[in-house]
Amino acid sequence: MSLSFNWSDARTLALYLLFVILILGSFLRLYNLGEKSLWTDEIGSVRDSQSLSTALNAGHPPLFFIILNFFRYMGNEEIFLRLPSAIFGILTILIIYKVGKLFFGTKEGLITAFLLSISLFHIDHSQQARMYTIFTFFSMLSLFFLYKALKEKKKKFWAGFTLSTALALYTHYFAILLVLVEGFISIIFLINQKLKSREEPLITRNFFMLLLSYILIPLLYAPWISRRFSLITGSATAGVGLGGSLGVYFTGVPPQPIFYITLFSDFGAGGGIALGIFLFFFICGIITSVRDSEGIFLLLWIILPIIAVTAMSFLLPTPVIGMNYLRYIIFILPIYLLIISRGIVRVTKVLGVLLRFVL
Repeated sequence: MSLSFNWSDARTLALYLLFVILILGSFLRLYNLGEKSLWTDEIGSVRDSQSLSTALNAGHPPLFFIILNFFRYMGNEEIFLRLPSAIFGILTILIIYKVGKLFFGTKEGLITAFLLSISLFHIDHSQQARMYTIFTFFSMLSLFFLYKALKEKKKKFWAGFTLSTALALYTHYFAILLVLVEGFISIIFLINQKLKSREEPLITRNFFMLLLSYILIPLLYAPWISRRFSLITGSATAGVGLGGSLGVYFTGVPPQPIFYITLFSDFGAGGGIALGIFLFFFICGIITSVRDSEGIFLLLWIILPIIAVTAMSFLLPTPVIGMNYLRYIIFILPIYLLIISRGIVRVTKVLGVLLRFVL
C-alpha cells in the first residue's frame, strides 16, 4: 500500500506545527511573568498609564500606555502589567510566520516562527511592561501589508500598511526609521518592477498608492507631533516633552565593533559556537537572498537601519545608539531570523541533493 501526501496534508501539518510553536512561544513568555519586581523603566510605564491624560503627556508615544491602562483594570500586579507585551510577543510569532511564508515559503515561515519563539532577546522584552514587542508586532504587520500591496496591488493592503505603520509610530519614535526604510525599499522595488514588467498602468498605480500612503501616514501622526510640540514650547523645564523623551536615544558612545558583535549575538543564540552557527546560516541566507527581489527587500530591511544608526551616531553631536539600546531596532530581529531560516532551508536542500548523489 502506498502512502499519498498532497498539499492538503502538507498544509494541515504546517498548521499543527505552527500551533505547537505558538504553544511553546506562549509558555516561554507567560512562564513566571509576574515573578520579578518592576524595574525602573517599567515603573515609568505604570506612571504613564494611569489614565488617558498621563498617556498623552508621556515622553513616549501614547499607544502602549493606553493599552496598558486597559489591562490595569484586571489589576496592578506585575503579571497584568506585563501581559500586553507577552500577548503581542506571541502575536509576533504568528505574523512572522505569515511574513516568512509570504516572502519565501511555508518552511521558512515555520523555522522563523520557531526561532523567534525561543529567542531569549524577544522573550526578555515580552516579559517587560514596555512597548518593544508591540513595536515589533506593528512593524511586522506593516511589512506584511506593504509587500502584499506591492505584489497584489489591492487598496485594502495599502490601507492595512498605512494604518499599521501609523500604529507603529504611535508606539515608538524609532518607527520613523522604519517609515524611511520602507519608503526607500518600496521605491527600489517598484522601479525594478517597472523595468521588468509590461504592466505599466498597474505599477504606476502602485507608485500613486505608495505616495498616498506616505501622505496619510504623517497626517495620522500629526496630532501627536503637534501635541508634543505644544508641550515643549509650553514648558520652561529643560528636557520635558519630545526633546526629553528622545534624549535617552542620543546617549552612549559611537558604535564600536563590539556593538555589532553584541547585536548578532543578542539577536541570535548568544556567543561562542552558537553565534558561529547562526552567522553561518545567516551568510548562507544572504547568498541565497541576493538572487531575487524578495531577498534583497528583506536584506535592506536589516542593513539600512544599522547603517542609519551608525551614520547618525557619527554625524550628530551625540551618538544615537549604543550597546545597551538594541531594543530600539528590535524590529529587525524577526527578519534577521528569517534570513537565517532561508539559509537553513537552502543548506538542507543542498545536503539532500548530496545525500541522494552519494547513496
